[in-house]
Amino acid sequence: MPQWVRPHAQPFGVLRGAIALSGLVLCGPSLAQTSGGTGAAPQGVAASDVRLPELNVTGEAETGRGPVSGYVARLSTAGTKTDTPLLETPQSLSVITRDQMDQQNVQTLNGAVRYTPGVTPETRGGIATRYDQLKVRGFDADTYWNGMKLPGNGWYGIPQLDPFLMERIEVLRGPVSVLYGQAAAGGLLNQESKRPTLEPLRQIGLQFGNFEHARGTFDFSGPLDADRVCVSPRWWVDGLA
Repeated sequence: MPQWVRPHAQPFGVLRGAIALSGLVLCGPSLAQTSGGTGAAPQGVAASDVRLPELNVTGEAETGRGPVSGYVARLSTAGTKTDTPLLETPQSLSVITRDQMDQQNVQTLNGAVRYTPGVTPETRGGIATRYDQLKVRGFDADTYWNGMKLPGNGWYGIPQLDPFLMERIEVLRGPVSVLYGQAAAGGLLNQESKRPTLEPLRQIGLQFGNFEHARGTFDFSGPLDADRVCVSPRWWVDGLA
């Protein structure tokens, strides 16, 4: 009597594995040929490429002594002698920018700091425009120009600089002797002069008013040669000064 023997499943499994392995082996050269080709794009792809137009990105970084766009300055050197953000300066500090002075049409230092907290301008009254005498936190304030102290602590012989020459005016409130040496306890005012510009600048101004007031200003700046050496002559005359 014949006997039926159930075939073992291993040969089929081995055969299936061999077929799969051969498939991998056969696919290998095909993949190698695709990746090892010349890299040329298939026909029709180049036609669909889109070339974007040229994009130029320009910007201007703010410095602690340079110009500021608008009324709000973010950096200053008055509180630390370095370009430090005002939020990180460990002292009360206000900056009057060039744009603010132009909008207020200031003609004296007293007029420029008239709206600055902690400052009492025009201690001799508004009629005396020949002196920039003011107080910071109740003390007579010393004035500085580009970080250097201006001479004169009396009632006469005090140098007066026209705000037209300034890029910014900084009011530092509180004791400042650590950075500036001998100084008033209330604080000081530092005036930063305008710097030459890389772009040509041409500005002329004339003013006339009551009491025979006459004032003229001009401001020219720009590069002199290919090395971009800049010059910035400025001049003013005031009929009251």
